[in-house]
Amino acid sequence: THTNNHLLPYFKSMDVFKMTTQDVMKFQNKKLKEGHSGDYLKKMHVYLVSLLNHAMKFHELKQNVASLVGNFEIESQKRLNYWTLEQFNQFYGALVTQ
Repeated sequence: THTNNHLLPYFKSMDVFKMTTQDVMKFQNKKLKEGHSGDYLKKMHVYLVSLLNHAMKFHELKQNVASLVGNFEIESQKRLNYWTLEQFNQFYGALVTQ
């Protein structure tokens, strides 16, 4: 999971009550350099925000520093689906026979 694979290894030695916006920005920069997709990075940020929201609600954390920093400023790649010539011919053949 995102939490076990990315968040815990980076933040486990930090005191959540002393975490700063700089800590979150360093984490974001590290993950950007690792080459993850935009969607993956944004999802990782959402998990971090959710964890800190939980700490605010149930453990008296004063502010969510991840929310203050904001999500990754990276575009998600749009996926284009292409048909092979065989797929197109099959589709076209179905249209012509109707």
